[in-house]
Amino acid sequence: MMIQPVKTAKHHAMLALCTLGLLLSACGPTTAVVTPPKTGTVNGYTIDAAHKDTVKFNISALDGAGKVILSGKVDSFTVQVSEVTGNPDSNNPQDFTYTASICGQYTSAGGPLTCAVVLDASGSMGSTDPEKKRKEAAQQFVARTTSSDQVAVANFGAGGQDPYDDLHVYQTFTSDKTLLNTAIADATRASGGTPLWEATDQATDLLSKATGKNKIALVLTDGNANGGMDVDTAIAAAQKANVKLFMVGLDANGIDEADMQKAATMTGGLYSKVSEAAGLKDLFDKAFNQSQAYACLQVVFKVKGKLPAAGTEIKGTLTVNMNGGQFVAPYAVTFL
Repeated sequence: MMIQPVKTAKHHAMLALCTLGLLLSACGPTTAVVTPPKTGTVNGYTIDAAHKDTVKFNISALDGAGKVILSGKVDSFTVQVSEVTGNPDSNNPQDFTYTASICGQYTSAGGPLTCAVVLDASGSMGSTDPEKKRKEAAQQFVARTTSSDQVAVANFGAGGQDPYDDLHVYQTFTSDKTLLNTAIADATRASGGTPLWEATDQATDLLSKATGKNKIALVLTDGNANGGMDVDTAIAAAQKANVKLFMVGLDANGIDEADMQKAATMTGGLYSKVSEAAGLKDLFDKAFNQSQAYACLQVVFKVKGKLPAAGTEIKGTLTVNMNGGQFVAPYAVTFL
């Protein structure tokens, strides 16, 4: 006669836990817990060439340690207009209406970064950035990279370096921050012209020969392009090589804002600008955020039912609800 063991309450509880574990294993891994953001940034924006009242903002969310959150979902966002200048119909924020929508859900940019940092070395940089804030900005960008990332450093304006006519490469792709910081210091010069699109095209060629999928050219300029190449040629090359163009403007004396926005829009990149060199560190910091993960938030602005006039600048904030938390980020937009 076989004696059956007595099944206690504890035995049944253990059996239930084991069964639950088997069920979870059969269903696959559980959903990862996403981190509510502590803060966030508007990294840059583009304005739709066909719909000149439509602004697309690139935003990133940061955790409590200041690191970019790589996954999550934007549930909703609201827009606030606090200041308007340059509009002939009205500069009263209350006369502006807006329609908000999500044009691209929050997503990782695609793995380790492969970036060509390209600094303007034209003669005008001596007056627009006499304290070499661009060097500090580029070195701060490098400081945030990891050993899995790779960065190259170049400039344009003072002559190219074989095999390039306009791009001078001071450091090929590496994760060595000491080498990169030295190259950035060497590349911070001020002489020559502004062959912006030639240099951008050549930076794309440099990136096309590197490994990795998350490829960007981070290009800083303070002036109008005066080379022979047009923006469309540079865009076509970047699209073919799957390179995103991150165009940063130091808008002290005038920049090719429409072309820079177009280059960013057509390659899935970033456009941002600042009027003084002291703001470059913030823009390069936001460019790094964009290189990690971002969402696209679209806002259609109207003033008394009309398009904002060219030259209108709107400032305000975006309040974003994401991952069970909320952050508020300032923005500034200039309509062309």
